[in-house]
This record gives sequence, C-alpha cells and structure tokens, in this order.
Amino acid sequence: MLTVHWRLAILEMVESGAGKAARSNARLIGPKMEFDVMGVVITFTLSVIYTMGNIGVMFYYRKEKLWEFNFILHIVFPVTGIIVLFLVVYNSLIPWPEAPIGYAFWVVLTWLILGIFVLLIMKWTGKEGWAKKRRIINRC
Repeated sequence: MLTVHWRLAILEMVESGAGKAARSNARLIGPKMEFDVMGVVITFTLSVIYTMGNIGVMFYYRKEKLWEFNFILHIVFPVTGIIVLFLVVYNSLIPWPEAPIGYAFWVVLTWLILGIFVLLIMKWTGKEGWAKKRRIINRC
C-alpha cells in the first residue's frame, strides 16, 4: 500500500520527467513547432472531453432529470457541439499533417487508451472509491 508521501513522490518524478521530455522536444523541433504540436494535442484532448460532456448531458437529462428535460437544450445543442467538434478534428487530420504535428493524434490516442486502462485496473482491483463518492453526491 502506497502512502500519500510515496504517491506524491511518484507523481513528482513523472511530472519532472514529462517536463524534461517537453524541454528536450522544444530543443529538437524548435519552440514554434513545439507550440504548434501542443496546440493540436490540446485541441484533440479538449474535443474528446467536450464530446464526452455532451454525451453525458444527453444521458443525464434523459435518465436522471427527465422533469427538467428540454429537447433543444439537452439534445439539439449537444449534438450540434459533437458535430462541430468532429469537423474540427476531421479538418485537422485530413490531409494528414506532416511530422511532428501528425504525432499529436497518436499522443492523444495513447493518453486515452492509458486512461481507460487505468480505470479498468481500478475496477478490477476494487479501488473505485471515486465512483462511490460520486454516487453519494448524486443522492444529495
């Protein structure tokens, strides 16, 4: 069992390693290209986050808060948002960007797969305290 101090130490090692990797990338490809790559990474990441949020709104108001459901607010706007985000991602990838900007898609896909993998491991090992707290908060 890892104590809080060990978890913080591991987190700091990972963060400092990521910082060193980012600084070395900036030296390899230049600051302008690093800025462009990270901009595309953030765009793809936020597109995934906002798409999941839009899907969550649709499900939440159709299942949990049906009495507050409004078709325009809870279906039309989220679907429109998903379509616009899809167009942003599509136009960023077609035609496929040259390296290193083309690597941004793979960075985000790797993060997404690792995040899903971590959630599955937490579920399989029974460490779902965060999900139980969410259920308690939803009851209030």
